[in-house]
Amino acid sequence: MKTVIAQARYWIPGTFVALGGVALVRVVAPQFAHSVRITIIVGGHILALAGLTIISIGMNRPAPRGDESAST
Repeated sequence: MKTVIAQARYWIPGTFVALGGVALVRVVAPQFAHSVRITIIVGGHILALAGLTIISIGMNRPAPRGDESAST
């Protein structure tokens, strides 16, 4: 089983990237004109997906192995 610290290395940055993308779409984009708004919305969605990708990479990465000679 993976340690919490090993998972947190991916969960924390992935969460911040995803939330940054959501904040762009929901908070920042409505303040701009239509042409700029579309660009910000697309960028925000890409950031949100990138954050989820970072989290999923961390979940699929194999757990670091300790000293295997002690367990045999």
